[in-house]
Amino acid sequence: MFLFNLFILSLVTIVSTAALDFNLASDDLTLEQKAFLSDPLWASLVALSDAPGTTQADLEALTNKTYLDPRMYDRSTLNPTPDETLGVHCETSDASPMWLDIMVLISDFQSRGGGAVHWGPGCSEQGSYGTARAGTCAEWSYTTAWSLYAWRVWTIAVSCVQNNHAGGRYVFHREQESWPSDQRIY
Repeated sequence: MFLFNLFILSLVTIVSTAALDFNLASDDLTLEQKAFLSDPLWASLVALSDAPGTTQADLEALTNKTYLDPRMYDRSTLNPTPDETLGVHCETSDASPMWLDIMVLISDFQSRGGGAVHWGPGCSEQGSYGTARAGTCAEWSYTTAWSLYAWRVWTIAVSCVQNNHAGGRYVFHREQESWPSDQRIY
């Protein structure tokens, strides 16, 4: 058990200092290590390590299940109400996705190449993880770079987080559309 705890601590240290590609090292891992890396905790650990401002103490607290993100307090103390037309519209409730699931989803979007393709008119889901789903609603079909897509989802998450949940829309206007489009976390 001591060696396994030492292994976890070394992973925390490595993740906090570098991005890892375990596909290349998968043959070198033991069954116990592979089981650990397939755990949802690992995905949360990787997502948290990608979040700006994360410290090694934050990563250790996550593995010990004592992590409390400082962004999890009441939204009314964060920012004034967003503009009513464009920008972030928060719709967070206790039924909204868990914040860490959203972070894993954002990490997935950032790792994708190309762009998110929306087939309009209407809404389409672009991805999901755990309790989190993200989609686009628009009048026309178009492609959005994954980096921009991830940034909009991140903006919703950090603007709307409340009690470890976040949900809402990022409303934007495209030149050729008569109605605004939006990306959603639901």
